[in-house]
Parts: sequence; C-alpha cells; structure tokens
Amino acid sequence: PFVMSPLPAAPAASAIDALKTPPVAAASGAAKEATGGAARVADMGAPLPARPRAESRADPPARESRASLSRSTSMSAVASYKETELKSVMGQGTYGAVYRGLCRGEAVAVKIMSLQRDTAEDIKREIKLMRDCDCGNIVSYRDAFVKEHEMRRMLWVVMELCEMGSALDVMKRQKGPLDETSIAWICKGVLAALDYMHSIRKAIHRDIKAANILLKSDGVVKVADLGVAAQLFNTMSKRGTMIGTPHWMAPETLAQMGDDSTYDTKVDIWSLGITLIELAQMQPPYADTRSVFKVMMLIAHSAPPTLDEATQATPLFHDLIATLLVKDASQRPSAADLLDSELIKNADSTGLRQLLTVQAAQKLEQVSRSREQSESGLSEKERAESIEKTMQL
Repeated sequence: PFVMSPLPAAPAASAIDALKTPPVAAASGAAKEATGGAARVADMGAPLPARPRAESRADPPARESRASLSRSTSMSAVASYKETELKSVMGQGTYGAVYRGLCRGEAVAVKIMSLQRDTAEDIKREIKLMRDCDCGNIVSYRDAFVKEHEMRRMLWVVMELCEMGSALDVMKRQKGPLDETSIAWICKGVLAALDYMHSIRKAIHRDIKAANILLKSDGVVKVADLGVAAQLFNTMSKRGTMIGTPHWMAPETLAQMGDDSTYDTKVDIWSLGITLIELAQMQPPYADTRSVFKVMMLIAHSAPPTLDEATQATPLFHDLIATLLVKDASQRPSAADLLDSELIKNADSTGLRQLLTVQAAQKLEQVSRSREQSESGLSEKERAESIEKTMQL
C-alpha cells in the first residue's frame, strides 16, 4: 500500500497487548510492562467472548458459510491454534507473508508479521477489526499469538483459509479476465462486506482490489487484508493521509491530504468500481503508466475511467461502473443502495462456481502429478505418507 505519512511510534508489545488487556487493567498492566511484557504478548491467543450476531444482507451461500464459521469459531475459543504447522507460502499481505497451514486437521491461512514499533498500531487495528467482524463475506479470524519463525519471535495471525486464492489468482490461472456474471457475483459479495464494515463496524477498508478479494471453493466471496482499514470515529486514525494502492484510490484521497480531510466510506465505492474494470480487463486503468505521480494526477484531474471499447459488457454493467466512479463522492451511492441495483440483485454464482471447480481439479491434478514424479523409488510407507500430505494440501 502507498502510505505518505509515518505511523505514530508505539512499543510493539504494548500495542499488541492492548487487544488483550481490559481498560480497567490497562494502568496496572503498564506498570508491569518492563518485566512481564513479553510474557503477556505470548498469551495473545486467549479465548474471546462470543459476540452477538449482526444483521447481514449476505447472499444465501454466504449465510451458510457464516453458520459453519460460527461453529468453528466457537471451537477455537477453547482450542488454541499455536500447534499450526506451516505448509507453503501463499502470498504477501500488507504487513507480512501469508502461509497455508494445518492445525489438527483444519486447513488455515497464517499471516506472519514482525513486531516492529512503526507497524504495531496498524497490526493491532487489523487484528481487532478481524476479531470483531461477524460477516459471512469477510475473512474470519481464528487466533493470534507470538511464536518463533525463522529464528525470530514473530506474530502469527491465524485466519480462515480461502482455498481458491484471490480473484486475481483466478484470472492468472485462466490467463484471462472474468466474465460479467462472475464479476457481478463477486461485486455482490464485496458490497455485502462493505455494507457491514461501513454501517456496523464504522470502518473504511481503503484497499479494495482483486488481490484482496478471496474466493472459497463453493463460490463464497471474502474480503481480506484489513491492514489499512480505518475506524471512522477513532481520533488517532490516519484519514488525513493517503493509504491504499494508487491505481485504485479515489480522487478525494489525493486532493485532501491535510489533517482536515473529510473523505469517508465512499472511497471504498470508488475502489470497487476500479476493481470491476480490473476484473473485466485483468488490470486497472492507467496500469501502463509507470510514474506513480502521473497516475495520481490522472485520477485527480481526468474524467472517470471506463471500460475499453474492446471489452464486451452489457449496458447494465457499463451503468454500474459509471455509478461507482462518480468523482463527486457525495453523489456516489452507498454499499446498501448498490445491493438493490438490478445487476447485483440478479447476480448468480453458477458460472464462477463452475470455473472454480475446474481450477480446483487442475490444481489437484498438478499436485498429484508432482507427487507421482517424486515418489518413484519410495518405500510403501514413504508413499503412503506422501499421499497423506497430498490430501492435506
């Protein structure tokens, strides 16, 4: 993400501890910081109380996924994920690498981050926002703790695994953009997540793009990487700074960089509009422009982007993009309003689920072929262990 101003300095241990320390105990806890800080950081995985379920406008598959998620989350309250074993690297998040992991038979995603003073506050905010979220279209939090990784004590954040990766990964695997029906379904899931974040959690995501939209094998859409999300009413928030990825940033975030900036949840609506173009063309507008400064000037002073003439799209899809990409933020609709638009209300997951099924089968075939090639000359026991690892993957 593109960050123009430094974060407020804060001791890594105390910032992370704030997630676990009740307000009443904060003062006495600070007194013990010098001698007991490290030990308390290591206890981040303590069980969290159950939270009341919020109303959601998520689609039926997402509601089913959330019911399953609720059961698994209640289990994690009594069982830590400190036994998680890392299997493979999946990608890079805002503040750390993301791994595929396995804990007691459950496949999970694990973000591993270093505990540094200049990122501690944002890491704390990301974990707290993930922990508090109860939405079927936002990646679910499992656990957080400090554990050694590559000979360093690191923060491990364990999350729900989205087997098919990001929408960007899906496009790369098929070497082409998504069709309009799949894009509409993805848009519906993202809007449900944004509606929840904006209205219930009072937060802005500020980094909506294809790489941060994850997909389950059953087609459920999950918004990820809340590392740059801002609490709307947090007096220490950095809403007067530019945070996000330049190509997806709203014009008002570039024009208002002072402490009196007033941009709000509508920046996510603009970013979603850019993301729809990205999903339809495999790249955002101005992707061929190398200068970041020039990209920023084009966003701030040019007419709103549109689909290329060569991109096939229905009038409804063109209209949706035009509605999202209105330069006057006050004229952009809310996520709740957009969920009632014709294209989104009629969105269907069938096409996307078929594509994901094909890609899942191809991935399994590739893994199996790779295992077969490496198993030549193995003993029967070694071959059985290899098959078991393949099934875990």
